[in-house]
Amino acid sequence: MLARLGAFLRDERGSAAVEYGLLAALITLAIVASVVVVGQSVVRIFGTLGDEMAKIQ
Repeated sequence: MLARLGAFLRDERGSAAVEYGLLAALITLAIVASVVVVGQSVVRIFGTLGDEMAKIQ
């Protein structure tokens, strides 16, 4: 039983998949964060444009 547990702990076959999964998660997090920041800027710009157009009418 202990030999099996030791072999399991030394086995590195799935480590690459875990690393790729973590990398994909970090990339996804960066994309989501940048979309939120850009989205807030776009909302602010369109809000300003809408206010200025309302003043013209």
